[in-house]
Amino acid sequence: ALAISGTLNTAQILSDLAGPITVSGRGAGRIETASAILSDLLAIMDRRRGKSL
Repeated sequence: ALAISGTLNTAQILSDLAGPITVSGRGAGRIETASAILSDLLAIMDRRRGKSL
């Protein structure tokens, strides 16, 4: 398990050839990230309904 706190983000890719690859760096923070994800999901829903923002 990966333990990251604050505004750090981490992604881990598991590969048969290279083994586990872990990338981490500064991010926006959990509230900002959640807000961006929700905004993207709402935009996708609107586009599927034929609306644009």
